[in-house]
Amino acid sequence: LLSNSQETPNTTLAFSPDGTLLATGDQKGLLIWSLQDLDTPPKRIELQAPPQSISWKQDQNWIVCALQEKGCQLIDLTTNQSAHLQDYPGPVTTAVWSEAANAFATSGAFRIAAWTMQTPPLENEQQGALQTGRPGMVLVTSLATSPKTDFVAAGYENGQLILTKVGMQDELPIVNEGSPVTSLAWSNDAKQLAIGCKDGTAAIIDFPPQMFR
Repeated sequence: LLSNSQETPNTTLAFSPDGTLLATGDQKGLLIWSLQDLDTPPKRIELQAPPQSISWKQDQNWIVCALQEKGCQLIDLTTNQSAHLQDYPGPVTTAVWSEAANAFATSGAFRIAAWTMQTPPLENEQQGALQTGRPGMVLVTSLATSPKTDFVAAGYENGQLILTKVGMQDELPIVNEGSPVTSLAWSNDAKQLAIGCKDGTAAIIDFPPQMFR
C-alpha cells in the first residue's frame, strides 16, 4: 500500500504509460513512485492546489493536472519546472494529452483550451496557445482526445458535443443539446466514443471508418 501519511490521503492516481511509475495526488501535491524500487522514497512535486486528475504524456517527461481549485498545472519531470495555468472562467475538470498533435487540452473555458508542446507555456500562459474550436458562451465540461489522430471531442455545459482537430477552429456538431456532458472516452481503435452526462444517461457513438481518413 502506497501512502505518504494518514494526514494527507491520496485523492487521485495515474500509472505512467509504461507502468513503471505511479503518480498519486494528495492535499500538498504529487508523489511520483517508482514501482520497480518501492524502498526509495517518492519524488514530491508541489502543486498550487490538490489535483483532481493526473495525465501523463506518452514520453513520461510531462504531467498535466486539473486542480481542485482554479486552473491546471503543467509539470516538466525532467527539469522540475512547472506552470500554473489559471486564466479560466470556470473549473477545470479535464486535462488530456493529444500525442498526434503533440499538445494538451483542458476544459473550463468557453472553447477548448489547448497548447502545443513545441513551445510549452512554462513562461507565459499565452505561449504555445492553440485556437481550438469556436468560442461561445457555454463552458467546456469534458474532453477526450483520439488515441489515433489529432481529433478531440468536447462536451459542454448545455449538453452539446462537438468534434474538432487540435489547433483548428472548424467544428463538427455531434449532439446539439441535453444534460451537461461530464465524461468522454474513446475506444482504443478510435471508432467509438462513449459519453456520460450529469443526469446519469450514457451513450456510445459509432463513427464511420472513412470519417478520420
